Amino acid sequence: MSATQPTQQSTNKRVAELLFIYSLTPTHPGTGRGGEIIDLQVQRDEFDIPVIWASGLKGVIRSNYTLGCGDTTCKERAKAIFGPEAGSQEVSDYASSVVFLDARLLLIPARSLRGVWTYVTSPHLLNYYLTYLEVLAEYNGNLNQLRDSLMKLIDRVRPSAVGNTAIVGDGHVLMGDKVVLNELEFRAKVDPEAMKLFLDAIPSDDLRRRVSQAGLAFISDDVIREVIRRSLIVQTRIRVNYGTKTVVSGALWEEEYLPQFTVMVSGLICGGTRIPDNKLNDELKVFKDPKNVCNELRSKVKALMLGGKETIGKGLVKLWWYP
Repeated sequence: MSATQPTQQSTNKRVAELLFIYSLTPTHPGTGRGGEIIDLQVQRDEFDIPVIWASGLKGVIRSNYTLGCGDTTCKERAKAIFGPEAGSQEVSDYASSVVFLDARLLLIPARSLRGVWTYVTSPHLLNYYLTYLEVLAEYNGNLNQLRDSLMKLIDRVRPSAVGNTAIVGDGHVLMGDKVVLNELEFRAKVDPEAMKLFLDAIPSDDLRRRVSQAGLAFISDDVIREVIRRSLIVQTRIRVNYGTKTVVSGALWEEEYLPQFTVMVSGLICGGTRIPDNKLNDELKVFKDPKNVCNELRSKVKALMLGGKETIGKGLVKLWWYP
C-alpha cells in the first residue's frame, strides 16, 4: 500500500462513545498478589488513584459480548469488532476496530456523619473526565456541551476546595457549618451552582438522579487520596481445612475492593472493522460503518461482572453509554 493510498478505516469517520461504569457490588479490578501490606490490591495509576486499565476493560467487555455466543456467526461478529482471539492464526492479520480508554475514577462514596454517605470528587478526578471529553468530542460533537459545563465547574471549585474546605451541593450532609467525610472534618461551603454544573456535565439521567439523591462534595486534591484510601474496602479472608476446621497454615490474606456505588468514566473510539474486504460476508459488512460497531456494543453490553471474586458476588457493574 502506498503512502497516499487510504487505509480501509479512513473511508468512514470514527465515532466515539462515553462510558460510565457504576459498581452495583464491591469491585476488585486487581493487580495480582504483591508485596504490599494488602496482599491483593486494586489497580492504581501513576498518582495512586484506582483505575481499570483498558486492556482489562476490553477483555471483560469482549467476554461478556461473546458469553451467549452459540453459533459461528456470533463469534465472527466478535472478531469483526474486537479483533482475532489471542493465539489464533489470524492474530497478525488485523486488529480491533475499537479503541478502549482506561476507566478513571470520577466519584467515590464516602461515609458521612450525617446522611450515611455521599459522593466525593476533586479537581484532579474531574480533570480525568475533562481530558476524555476533550478527546472524544473530536469524534462526537454531542460532547462539547458536557465539556463546557465541566470546565466551568472546575474553574468554580478549584479556588474554593482547598485545605480542609469542602464544597457541597446542598446541606443534607452538614453538621452545623461542617461536613465529616470518612472521619475527616471539613469546613463546608454550600454551592448549589457547583452541583448544577456537575449534573449538566453528566449525560445519563439515571446517574444524575443517583448523584442528586446521594449528594456530592468537592474536596481538595491534597486530601482526595486519603479520602479514597479510607473508602476502599479491605476484607480479610482465610482458607479452612475442612477436616480439622482450622485455618490452613499461611492461608490468611487481605483483598481490596472499590466500594459499592463507585462511578468510573471511560470511553471508546469506534472505527470500521479491519477484516479485509475479501473475507467479509454480507452480515459482517455492516461493521464497516463505525456507528454500527458502537451501536452493537451499546445494545448488547449493559451490565457485566468486572474483576475478580465473581463467584462471591463481587464486581457486578452497570454500564451507561452515551450517546
